[in-house]
Amino acid sequence: MAEIIYTPMELIPPLEKVLPRAGFFRSLFADSDSFHHGSEEFFLDKVDGVRGIATYVNRDGEYVKVPSQGYQSNKFKPGYVMEKMIITPKDLRNRDAGVANVYGQQRPGNKLETKVGEQFAKLEERMVRLEEKQCSEALSTGKVIVKGEGVDYEVDFGLKASHKVVASPYWTDTTNAKAVTDLRNNRALIIRDSGSVSGVVRHIMDETSWALFEQNAEFQLWATKTGFDNVNYKPSMENNIGATYIGFIPTVGEIWTYFNEYNDTDGTTKNFMPEKRVISVAADARLEAHYGVLENLNASTNGMRGKRLPQTIKDDYGKGYENTLESSPLMSLINEDSIAVLTTQA
Repeated sequence: MAEIIYTPMELIPPLEKVLPRAGFFRSLFADSDSFHHGSEEFFLDKVDGVRGIATYVNRDGEYVKVPSQGYQSNKFKPGYVMEKMIITPKDLRNRDAGVANVYGQQRPGNKLETKVGEQFAKLEERMVRLEEKQCSEALSTGKVIVKGEGVDYEVDFGLKASHKVVASPYWTDTTNAKAVTDLRNNRALIIRDSGSVSGVVRHIMDETSWALFEQNAEFQLWATKTGFDNVNYKPSMENNIGATYIGFIPTVGEIWTYFNEYNDTDGTTKNFMPEKRVISVAADARLEAHYGVLENLNASTNGMRGKRLPQTIKDDYGKGYENTLESSPLMSLINEDSIAVLTTQA
């Protein structure tokens, strides 16, 4: 029978030390041990964003009864990912790239450990990009598309039509478009509908939208009056993950741009940040990373409920090693009203 060379319990600690950096959108989604579920489907509860105020009464009167805050439960089913990479005996014999000759090679045992590390790093990079894609889909459409080998469905978090806004005029009309007003309206919409307490909103733009925003007459007039260029215009890269913090506009919020490409499963190159869009997100939005049960006996027997299940397995005849990685991620919008998506161009 196939032999497990490295168990999940052995692999997870060293892998956690070399995990690739999460994408910008993924960094907005909270992680917690409580978000790891022991079932294929799970419920997420949305608490109503009601912001009540205390009621005055006569000193000799009765207590005023305050109604319990309601909530809505929705069932969701995350997709499942199982990928593997194979190490053959030839891979352990062949010269590595950058090594001048065979005498510079590692011994097969040491080389196996190196190859295992390299392959798991590659598998984890692919998983991290998938999670970033889920975050992008959830934030820009209110849905996550689960489509692959033998599976095709969508997880709909119910983003309202009123939170899918179209600029009028489009920002390509740099003279008449009200770009600053559009962002201010997005912020007001989010605060009103979501019950956001902080009132701080991040406006994340694709690079084309930012270029048009810079040229916009309303923005330029405001910037001239306030000295924005000298005080608040502070572009800075965010951890080299494609995001740039531009600055803060009072009553509007933080301005960000994001550009980060990936190769999709259909072979096309795409950007995690949708074109011609501004994604406005409340700083206190409930964005959570949830993970479904792992469909593997080695996970259940080890009592593991987590993000990943890595294993290295040697085949029956010693012809190769399989490095496998499993996960069931779902990047989730718990309060979809904390998001508004603005289309800036036709």
